[in-house]
Amino acid sequence: MQIVNDNEYLNVTQAAALLGVSVDTIYSWTMRRTVPFYKLGRLVRFKRSELIAHMETLKVEPCRNDYQ
Repeated sequence: MQIVNDNEYLNVTQAAALLGVSVDTIYSWTMRRTVPFYKLGRLVRFKRSELIAHMETLKVEPCRNDYQ
């Protein structure tokens, strides 16, 4: 019986690669608690779907140019 999908939870390196940022940036975000993460003792894990959903909340829409 498999409880956790191995591909669903990411380590810091995998999360950084998914988001296209450095490992240091991921650690900074976790220290400031700006991204959702899980602590398993000393290990930090990220749920792939939660990271993607979190990044969607940061989306900035382009400004509409009314000068044309």
